[in-house]
Amino acid sequence: MNSLPVRIRQNIRDHITSPQSPVSLKFKSVSTILGYPVNFDPEWPILWAISKEHYPDPATFVPTLATVLTAWCDAFISWLENPDNEETVDILLDKLKEVGRFELVLNTSPDVNRLRTTFDLHSSKFVIVLPPTQRMSASESQSSFASDLLDYCKVPTTVVSDEPDWADIAADSPHSHAITSGVQKLSVEPAETLPDLATIQRPEVLTKSPPYWLIVRQEGRDRVRVEGSHGPSLGILEAYLKKWSRSEVHVVNNPPIVQVKLRESPFGLGPLHDTLILETSRGREISATLVLVLVENVLGYDPIVGNPSGGGLWEFKRTRAFK
Repeated sequence: MNSLPVRIRQNIRDHITSPQSPVSLKFKSVSTILGYPVNFDPEWPILWAISKEHYPDPATFVPTLATVLTAWCDAFISWLENPDNEETVDILLDKLKEVGRFELVLNTSPDVNRLRTTFDLHSSKFVIVLPPTQRMSASESQSSFASDLLDYCKVPTTVVSDEPDWADIAADSPHSHAITSGVQKLSVEPAETLPDLATIQRPEVLTKSPPYWLIVRQEGRDRVRVEGSHGPSLGILEAYLKKWSRSEVHVVNNPPIVQVKLRESPFGLGPLHDTLILETSRGREISATLVLVLVENVLGYDPIVGNPSGGGLWEFKRTRAFK
């Protein structure tokens, strides 16, 4: 610990280890439910050595991790208290009883593009895996963890193999995200009759399959709105437009002329973005033209025939899945 910058050591004390810190209070809530104290003792010098190039301001490092930890606890507590997970919670408690503790580990990996949580059967540890560069809000972090817990910490509804309920996979395995096996895959094929609500996939899963829908709106001279059912398509648009937006050379800090904001959907449990906003200020104008070129020429969406564009509205559809 002495090798860490003084500000980081202070932040660890204030944001993580202090009994009144939000993280400690969340850990206490988890302990109350499980009956085991949360053992959390990361290798701070190693974490900082791996991550410091992505934190120009060291003062933001520990608060960012504290946000991740509180979001994980919120998602985990919600999962524990969900009556639908009662059987799987019992399985988890049996695993913890064997080792007599509950351990939470913080790792980083260049192979993940979002926050993930996994379970290591050998050591009975929960692992939080951090992407190298991505920063997520508390709500987005909780959505990521809730999605993983729901997907990988539930008892199989249909047994399709003789494997155990909890997959025997190490945390550093490329398949470490799969905590359970034999979970029934739900079909997205359209039904002839109204489906049972329980068989319909969650929004973040359902929207991964084509057809993908996308709508571009010119909202005045200084704003373009893009709505889409396929989050990764919006993510590509966001990254490209941020990369190539010019800067305000006459303004302090040279901010980009166009503010590009990807918005999270109000539906689902896991990460799901459905809206991209492009906005200018100071009397600057913006056109939807570049977005339309990207949507058709790069992403391969087709204009919807019979829905003529006009009044600043364009509608698109892609029926082929992305590889």
